[in-house]
Amino acid sequence: MNDPALLDSFGAAQFLGTTPRTLRRWIERGLDIPLIRVSSRVLRFDPVDLRAWTEARKQASVQALKLAAAQANKTSLRPPGSGSQTS
Repeated sequence: MNDPALLDSFGAAQFLGTTPRTLRRWIERGLDIPLIRVSSRVLRFDPVDLRAWTEARKQASVQALKLAAAQANKTSLRPPGSGSQTS
């Protein structure tokens, strides 16, 4: 088996482009970061899982942008004065 080594919080933070403190806050706030809890204070991270997590978040962001663009196009296609105005 050719598994990559597990990362500590510093390595995982560097991998994600953030600081260990921010990584810890994300975890405390319940962000679904894949981790291995060795003890109450020791965390390890599998780089393969972190990569999959970032890719999933990237896909979710792209989908959210597409949805927002579609919604914006719907509202911009309405003829003037077609809004629900009451007099």
